[in-house]
Amino acid sequence: MTIESEYDEGLGLFAGRAEGIMGTRLELLCAGVERSVGERVWQEMTDDAAALSRMLNRFDPASEVSRWNAGLSEGNMSAPLQDILSVAEDYRARTGGLFDICTGTRSLSARLPGPSAILSSVLSSSPGPSAAFRRRRLDFGGIAKGYALARMEIMLRAEGIGNAFVDFGGSSMLALGHHPHGDCWKISLPDPWTGQILDIFSLRDCALSVSGNRPGYTGHIVNPLTGEHCDSRALVSVVSPDPLEAEILSTAAFVAGTSPTSESTLAAMSPAAPCPDAPDARTPSLPFLRAAFPEAKITLYRPGSPATL
Repeated sequence: MTIESEYDEGLGLFAGRAEGIMGTRLELLCAGVERSVGERVWQEMTDDAAALSRMLNRFDPASEVSRWNAGLSEGNMSAPLQDILSVAEDYRARTGGLFDICTGTRSLSARLPGPSAILSSVLSSSPGPSAAFRRRRLDFGGIAKGYALARMEIMLRAEGIGNAFVDFGGSSMLALGHHPHGDCWKISLPDPWTGQILDIFSLRDCALSVSGNRPGYTGHIVNPLTGEHCDSRALVSVVSPDPLEAEILSTAAFVAGTSPTSESTLAAMSPAAPCPDAPDARTPSLPFLRAAFPEAKITLYRPGSPATL
């Protein structure tokens, strides 16, 4: 992991860049700040994100999540991991099961323990993970950066920083205030297949998250309700006041927007209604997500034309 920073005295601009946190890059730009303030908050942000990465990285055998997935934790789980698991369970329920950090067999394996069951087991001091629990592995890839960005926003605001932009991996971004030479932070979204610009965002005091498939990287998003890999040539963007919500919804919306079963979902389905566990369960639709999260702007991009919902 490499961490660096620079400061422009004349403009009062602090810029930080880190490589290797959560397997990607983290960049910060703060406008109108003193060097000491920029350095302090940058250190706090990178330390916190690196700690989260060490805890959540399922590819690192030494991480807490890897040890849990391997059945080596003896049922013990740290308070920070319990907190993230609790947040994930809340969003699993609110998205009708479109977002689920439990992987394993088809989540038609709703018959296997989900986040709430795992958390209940931990809090009740039950014995170590059973065979069923070991078949449900934890994967925080669809929440980790958003969770980290939400914490970074608190850090930045605590330092009185009103104008800042954080880019976490090019797909998860936080924009506070505005650019030094404008009234917002302008971000463009290119089509990964053609290079043409799909959209331009004017961000101010909000977050942007983008999920989807790209050339050479498809099928990594799985519909947790059917177990099917979402391999459509499509992207989803979500703009939300909450970076955690933006991150989670970008994955959930991609599943909803590209699943062949989502179009037949009942329009009257309540946002709070649980999704059926039967093998033929339908996938909640994009209108369902929009109704459940009215402050979020969800856009689905397919080759040719974006469709804003």
